Amino acid sequence: MLKKSHLPLIIIGLAFSGISIHLASAAKTGYAVGHFAISLDGKSTGYVQSFDGGSVKADVITEPPLDNFSVAKKHIGQPKYGDITLNLDLSPDTSPAFYDWIKSLFDRKPMRKSGEIIGTDLDYKVKIVKEFHEAVITEVTFPACEGGSKDPAFMSIKFAPTFTEDIIAAGKVERAPGQVQRIVSPTAFRLSIEGLDEDTKRIAKVDAITIKQGVVKDDVGTKRDYEKEPAKLEIPNLSIHLPLGGSPGFQAWADTMVAGANGKEQKRSGVIEYYNPQTGAPYFSILLLGVGIYQYNPMSADCGTDCDADKDDASPKPDAQVGLYVEDMKFYPGQIDKAILEKLYSASRGGQGKWVGFAGKKGGGASRGIASVPTTTAK
Repeated sequence: MLKKSHLPLIIIGLAFSGISIHLASAAKTGYAVGHFAISLDGKSTGYVQSFDGGSVKADVITEPPLDNFSVAKKHIGQPKYGDITLNLDLSPDTSPAFYDWIKSLFDRKPMRKSGEIIGTDLDYKVKIVKEFHEAVITEVTFPACEGGSKDPAFMSIKFAPTFTEDIIAAGKVERAPGQVQRIVSPTAFRLSIEGLDEDTKRIAKVDAITIKQGVVKDDVGTKRDYEKEPAKLEIPNLSIHLPLGGSPGFQAWADTMVAGANGKEQKRSGVIEYYNPQTGAPYFSILLLGVGIYQYNPMSADCGTDCDADKDDASPKPDAQVGLYVEDMKFYPGQIDKAILEKLYSASRGGQGKWVGFAGKKGGGASRGIASVPTTTAK
């Protein structure tokens, strides 16, 4: 049986990425939370935008009464711990540990993580600590990319803990000088697809991407808190939007693959980069392997950033929509190393073919016109 660790009801000092945290038991149970600090495996990951879930409950089991006049006995079953959902910014400056955790998911070698979520009020006074143990990621959602959006972009991570514990606490989080949560714009993205360099420069929007990891309970034995084992990884399709009329490259690809030949030679590779608009360096990159087109509509109606439901003149914004399936995705902090690209590209083609790169690296969405700048590579 897994051993639970409890924070003692005395003052505790924690190192938190330049944040000094002192916790003590508190008599009061009423509180209002304004900020969430988080750590993974004893290492700080800064602050998250929002937090939800992680509560525990159990089903009520009613035993059959002996007869119509007997009292039905009740008891509870095994505890169930809810998934925890975090929304955090895209910058690795505040979430490098999350990037490593996410990469393990894409590599199909999912890691387990334990940690604490520390809830504070608006003055950074600690109100509660939620511990989670042996958690596995069940879902990652990358935000939609849209050239005209004014909303901030946050990444959502959902994970399933084996068990959680809540501790009412007091104290204060001392923030390190200059430590702030970054606001990343969804306009700063690049999508490149093999052989479609000019066409991808016209992309106006990429819908949100959600990768899901199945989880099964290991309920063999007499343990009260069952471990959760990762199962099948689900790779989603991509939905992208272009200006009305579409593009000749996507049109030709659809004509060939959807209406004509449907062989592996029609599949392509691609890269999505979420980047820093000030430097042009990617926060992270998603490699797309085995990409095929299954839908092409040069004229559709979609409520984009120009459609406001609160306005009387709200109306759908016509655009062109493209549906792409993807066989596999790989996640890399920063920019993908060329050697990695060549190896994975060759493997996806059965050892045939050579990576030729994307001439349209600076194309796609709001990246048009971004100057070439040096970037770090993820190896």
